Amino acid sequence: MPEPLFVARSYGENPGATDLAVAILGATDMSFTVGNAASWLESHGANVGQPLGTSGPFTVVVDAGMLTEEHILCSGVNTSTGVVTVYNVGGWNGRGYGGAAQAHGTAAGLGLVYPIWSSPDSYEANWAAFQTVGRVTTKGDVLGATGLNAFGRVPVGPLGTVLTSAPAQPTGLAFAPPGLTPTPQGANYAAQNNDMVLATAALTVNLPAPATGLVVGVKANYVATHAAPVTITTPSGAITGPGVGSPGFTGLASILLGAPQAFVVLVAGTVNWHVVAGQADSGWTALAPLGTGWTADSVNPVMYRLVGSRVTLRGGATFAAGQAAIMATLPAGYRPSNNGNWNALTLETQAAATYSVLVQVAPATDPVQPGAMTVSVSVAGGTPREVWFDDLSFAVD
Repeated sequence: MPEPLFVARSYGENPGATDLAVAILGATDMSFTVGNAASWLESHGANVGQPLGTSGPFTVVVDAGMLTEEHILCSGVNTSTGVVTVYNVGGWNGRGYGGAAQAHGTAAGLGLVYPIWSSPDSYEANWAAFQTVGRVTTKGDVLGATGLNAFGRVPVGPLGTVLTSAPAQPTGLAFAPPGLTPTPQGANYAAQNNDMVLATAALTVNLPAPATGLVVGVKANYVATHAAPVTITTPSGAITGPGVGSPGFTGLASILLGAPQAFVVLVAGTVNWHVVAGQADSGWTALAPLGTGWTADSVNPVMYRLVGSRVTLRGGATFAAGQAAIMATLPAGYRPSNNGNWNALTLETQAAATYSVLVQVAPATDPVQPGAMTVSVSVAGGTPREVWFDDLSFAVD
């Protein structure tokens, strides 16, 4: 076992000098006796008043100032009998401590014996100051262990960053954004744990296989659209959560971020990925093709958008002929999941007359025409020229 360094030690404020009561005969002596050790007591800490050695080892000088002077690291003293025990652990002992030679055959009653501050004490104090106060240079710096009895500086990070584990760094620590590491990407990317993927163009983010504790964030950091979205896919299981429009709550193999700044944060379980922040966003896309008798408004055509689990409509279309005609069919994933048709009643005013418009969308479970969007228009007082669908919405789960 090596020399004990950076361990708790014992110190006394005024331990008295005394003589050897019995000669130290050789290098194998692991104890010696002094004439008077009554004052060899600890003066600080939890063990005030207890014999030196209670808190840790202490150093004494034997035959101070003589040719036979020796420094000895000791582990204890009996203040009544004067017997001092030499530190002796794992094959290493405290004789000749700090480089001072062992004084074999030191006689009794010739030189003074008393506790001292040793060169190893000074080394430890200097090393501790160098490794702490001596390491930091900037407000906010912290220290991290680089190995046994050694520290390194961890430079303070930018505003908003937090201290986190970083095994690749010498200290194992680094300042980083909370939880996730921003990772700008402009092409298809295989995400890693703790990535915050900042997509700068339409691309596909492939999630890792689900495993408990994995976390990945994805953000559309460009002008994303339904035609040019970020697609997030999982190689197994499904993507689930309140921000995912999944009929029957079963989850989806992929989700879209089709609007600027849309984002999700996903946490993996043993089987699936779960959206815990943000939500999928398909972006706006035109409802097409329209059925017979319908013509999209030239400025604000009918469009739909899935945000999380809710589809919202906007825009208008001209109704030219017929009633209860199928205006269009919404694609899979954008249809109500309830067993009955989704219904909405809106009012349209044309030429100072108000007409009722009933909108029905067949659910995903409809056996004949799932997603069929039927519009019925009252004809009392005439036929309106255009129907508007702004802010009509329904849930898909």
